[in-house]
Amino acid sequence: RVVGPYVDHAPRALDELKDAVAAGDTLRVAAAAHSLKSMSLNLGAGAVARRCAEIEGRARAEGELPSGEAVAEVTRLLDGTMDALRTHFALAAQAEAA
Repeated sequence: RVVGPYVDHAPRALDELKDAVAAGDTLRVAAAAHSLKSMSLNLGAGAVARRCAEIEGRARAEGELPSGEAVAEVTRLLDGTMDALRTHFALAAQAEAA
């Protein structure tokens, strides 16, 4: 139930975060980071959620845009999460078919 929406929406939230950074819009950065944080917490993707919480907090409290490295880290963490989900659920689907 949670995995399908995450796989669909998390990459969009990351794209929104990147677009907001490029536009220099800290309000959008905070909103996109919050969205990705929340959906990651629901799924149990703690590393993604923690990094997004840091980005959100700094954007809200200090009006700070995340660095390119911070966004790259979220991208790497999300990519790893998505790969793990695909691997796990492909294996689960194969086991159910057997």
